[in-house]
Amino acid sequence: MSNRSAMQNKSPQMKSMINNLSTSIYGISMEEAVKQEICVQCQQPAMSNIFTDLGMEEYYISGICERCWDRMFGEDEMKGGD
Repeated sequence: MSNRSAMQNKSPQMKSMINNLSTSIYGISMEEAVKQEICVQCQQPAMSNIFTDLGMEEYYISGICERCWDRMFGEDEMKGGD
């Protein structure tokens, strides 16, 4: 399965739930953010904020870039980031 197909393999109900939740939290649906290649959280270009294969995989699952993901879980501090 390719990374981009993660959302395509979900049921219509699951897609709707994810997109509605994303829109209510971030103001943009996950599907639209991935289509535009931006992060739902920071709304910056996602590809320039993804550094690893796992980060890319997570982006296509959640719509959140690796930089934001790391900040949410405190990994920037562990890596010596800002």
